[in-house]
Amino acid sequence: MNKQRVAIPDFYLPETNTIVEVKSKWTFDKQNMIDRRNAYLKLGYDFKLLYEHKFVDLDAIDENKHNLEYFKHTK
Repeated sequence: MNKQRVAIPDFYLPETNTIVEVKSKWTFDKQNMIDRRNAYLKLGYDFKLLYEHKFVDLDAIDENKHNLEYFKHTK
């Protein structure tokens, strides 16, 4: 099922053409964030996810854990 969404990024860094999304364990929806990332990349932007005060790899997030120790190996 295809959904049309309007995404308003949290931050845009023009110096690096990067969109930064800021999420907490309460506001994080993995599928929504994957869809946003893919759309941003398709439009030519770089993408970063700031999750619980750390930049993390979206693909490494296990929605059932929401534990920062799980992400200690990401940049």
